[in-house]
Amino acid sequence: MKLSYNIALLSTTVIKTADAYIDLSQPYSKVDPSPSNSYTQQLLDIAEAEDDINAFVALECGKIVAEYGDQNAIRHLFSVTKSWTGLLVGIAEKKGLLSLDETLGEIWPDDEVHLLVVNWNVGMAMCCLACFAVCGIFVLHTQTKTSFIIATMLRVVFDRSTTIPTWLVLSPSSCFNMFGFRLDVPLAATFLPPIGKGSDWDVSLDSPNAKHFVPAVADSQNRGVLDQNGCPVSTPHDMFVDDLVYAEVYLRERVEQAIAASIEAMFITLGESDLLSRQDPISWDKLVEMVISHFNKVLGVEFNTRRMDVGPPPEFVARTLTQLDAFHTGRRAFTVKEMSTLVGLLGHIATTSKWLNHLLSHLYTSIASALKVNRAYEIQTNKAFRAALKALDSAEFIAPNERTYHQGVLHRLVHKSRKIHYLNSTAKEELRLIRLALMDPTISLRAPIAHLVPRDPSGQAWGDSSLDAAGGFSIDCRFWWYLEWSDDIRRRTLRHRRNNSDGKLISINVLEFASVIINFAAMTLFFQLHQDPSNPFPVGLLFADNVSAEIWAIKGCKSSLLGRALGRLLCALLINNPLGLCTARVATHENEIADRISPSWMQTFSPQQRAALGDYGSIIDREAQRSSRSKQNNTRQSRKLHFLKFCHSVHIQDPCLPSACQQARNYLVACYAVSLILGHTIKSIQVRHDTLQKYIAEAKKFYTDRQFPSPQAGVKDDLVKPLLQAVKSYESQTNRKEMIYDNMLAHMLKICRLAHPDSLDAALLDWIILGRYTGARRSEWAQDSQTVEMTTPNLANEVPEPKAFIAEDFEFFDSSKRLIHDISSSSTSLAAYVRIRWRYQKNKDNGQKISFKRDHERPDVCPVLAALRIFLRAQRLHVPQGAPIAVHSSSSSSSTFRYITANQVVAFLRRSAQVAFNLRPDDKSLNSWTCHSIRVTAANILHRAKMSDSYIQTRLRWKSNTFLMYLRNTFYSADEHTRALDISNCNLPPLDTPDGLRYRPLERHEEIISSYNVPALTAH
Repeated sequence: MKLSYNIALLSTTVIKTADAYIDLSQPYSKVDPSPSNSYTQQLLDIAEAEDDINAFVALECGKIVAEYGDQNAIRHLFSVTKSWTGLLVGIAEKKGLLSLDETLGEIWPDDEVHLLVVNWNVGMAMCCLACFAVCGIFVLHTQTKTSFIIATMLRVVFDRSTTIPTWLVLSPSSCFNMFGFRLDVPLAATFLPPIGKGSDWDVSLDSPNAKHFVPAVADSQNRGVLDQNGCPVSTPHDMFVDDLVYAEVYLRERVEQAIAASIEAMFITLGESDLLSRQDPISWDKLVEMVISHFNKVLGVEFNTRRMDVGPPPEFVARTLTQLDAFHTGRRAFTVKEMSTLVGLLGHIATTSKWLNHLLSHLYTSIASALKVNRAYEIQTNKAFRAALKALDSAEFIAPNERTYHQGVLHRLVHKSRKIHYLNSTAKEELRLIRLALMDPTISLRAPIAHLVPRDPSGQAWGDSSLDAAGGFSIDCRFWWYLEWSDDIRRRTLRHRRNNSDGKLISINVLEFASVIINFAAMTLFFQLHQDPSNPFPVGLLFADNVSAEIWAIKGCKSSLLGRALGRLLCALLINNPLGLCTARVATHENEIADRISPSWMQTFSPQQRAALGDYGSIIDREAQRSSRSKQNNTRQSRKLHFLKFCHSVHIQDPCLPSACQQARNYLVACYAVSLILGHTIKSIQVRHDTLQKYIAEAKKFYTDRQFPSPQAGVKDDLVKPLLQAVKSYESQTNRKEMIYDNMLAHMLKICRLAHPDSLDAALLDWIILGRYTGARRSEWAQDSQTVEMTTPNLANEVPEPKAFIAEDFEFFDSSKRLIHDISSSSTSLAAYVRIRWRYQKNKDNGQKISFKRDHERPDVCPVLAALRIFLRAQRLHVPQGAPIAVHSSSSSSSTFRYITANQVVAFLRRSAQVAFNLRPDDKSLNSWTCHSIRVTAANILHRAKMSDSYIQTRLRWKSNTFLMYLRNTFYSADEHTRALDISNCNLPPLDTPDGLRYRPLERHEEIISSYNVPALTAH
């Protein structure tokens, strides 16, 4: 009988012989074969014909009758232990010479010497032992420990006192052979499947026709199988739950040694084999059935180590498609058990086909939602469920096993509930796409191993997104990009929407996810154009400073509909893509380069200019990376850089002014303070007094770091302190309301330029423009709801009437101050004045009339034109006589108009403030803008025009000086754009004020600005 292996050979032959005993202490002698013994020639003929037979020796009656090959060559032989030991133990047990409960140590005491028989006289490097009980079986083996066991078993079979020639002395208690045999354990526990024969070998492993080997690239995380000196390194064996899965270099000796080592380690860790007490920790059936091959199925996944890829077995995919067929296009309902079974199958495929994760998001959410419904349903209908729930909730101290039992009951009832749930359109679409993908033969469900294991990336890219634009770059892949979001996208962000009540909000998470996808698409193109045969499956590492975008790119989005839609786009990019995707998060304050690409100010530079500036920018980035990465340090560095930018804008190259006097340095910092107060900060928003001080402190460090005195030290007239004090004084006022700043009004004018003249925005803008002059209170023009607020009847006026302006309260005059009786659209060119009557006022001065003149230089903010548009709008919308005229068109109501309400005014003002000052929707400072802001604006405009407090009080109909708390700092004179929105002198008529003053004296900070000509510095 011949057992052939490509590397090792074990050959056994049965030869009939007489029943005789042979003295094993004597060397074997050679005899000439008898001519009648044709079997010896047959053995030689077979050996010549068989390539797998290396050598053999034929014994007859203890004498060599035939030889073949070189017996001196040492070869690795396998599958000897089990065959010979099992044979000899069976014979010994049959003869009653031993029991399977005995140990080898009990058969031979420790002090007994055991000898191995080796015939060194004939120069053979193997042990040849004869067992005449089976008519002359012979064996060739080179492993001495195996030979030792066979020799000792021979002594059991024949005679325990048999003398064996001395070659090697071993102690039974110290013998632990590589096949797991111990001399101190029962014999029944030692007959383990031999490694050499337990696992079959794929015949193609040694085939010279094997082709298509995909290279694996070594990196810092996967160093390969050789060390720095080219010597093999130990292969780590990792446990996966209860399975030991490992790969090994194809050297049969190395593979078998690895298997033997893992078995030994298992028994050392979990205890020696004891089949009488417990099952072995190793599944011998799996080991025997396992085929050692480059293509194998492990943990339900097929591995191919030649193509270096993995994927689901075809039969598994077929079973999944069968489950999918049950969810056909006409199906409307499902149970949790049905859906969870399907998603479980799809989830297994998605472990290797990562793109499938982006098509499963809604199915997961459907199951999660259905489980909640099932739980509520079982509570209402299932008594056993309620009992289990009560047992868990009511018992303060419950045994762990009892708790586990009740939890299991709850989970089973919820998952197996027969409650029916319905598929929505999104889930149906996902199921349709999944079915098409799994059935498409051009879409591979296999994934390169290089995309699934941790490894060094082939390229890195960074990206970032804001509510206005996005940008990204990759030095490795040599690209950068910048993209401004469209106006439609911007209008759907938090900058223009307070919440997602209508489901149309585009969150920053979605925009960040879009930047990740764009980066991945750019990297895909690069690696398509620059293919590397030595690295056929590169991996791209994408950095993002948004956790949601990072997770969505790998696991798919489940919460956002827009995120799911982008996930499908990423899914299409991942299918059959040789580029793998992995993500990492970069802290927001560390994402400096991408932050400079994404802001809208980058459009100032053309693409050619950006490319030319790239080298200088990289130097700045490299230097910045040397500094500390703390958030506070980055903030300080940004403020220092901001001061440098300000100096550059006013043509000052060295901010320290080394050749100037101390007062000049103080003046420069004061001008910088004015710029900051005007809102020219890093984020282009107005900041509080404490933050202003920090800006100034970082600017002063430029001087102290270069051993110059602080700009505020040792000067006769400190110009910085009064400016900061003016800001602090204003902020000290409690419950103040903010005014409508000029940049807010400019934003309103911009968005209403194309709006319908009767729309809500257009109507609100007209009342705001008019309110900048009139300072009208909310009750004097708007409503709290669609119910008109009426006056309380009294002796002077017994009939209730609207508190708000009606059409009769507006009178228009031409340039000759003649009343215009017929008001129409043609009256626009004629109207030069408007006289407004306050029929009802909070100060009880009812019936007061005030005139306003047309401003031909500033038509956009002219009070006469605004009043005329309000009057004509009421005519077009058919507002009844005597009804308030603060109205707008309504397409959703049966009536032709709706009244302007306070909530609409507040929403419009806060939306404008959010855009103008780049505030978050939940910023608490937005609460400072209310309907009263219009009246506050009127007071501040007059204050800015240097009108006295008494003039403002009289002009805006205040009985007290409470308006003083609303007066904002008058730094606006430094802004050229602001002067275009100022109130003109024609609407600053002389008034009889209580103190007879028309103009007020300049405040200290105004004197500084006026005396030192600050506007010339801050106009840039």
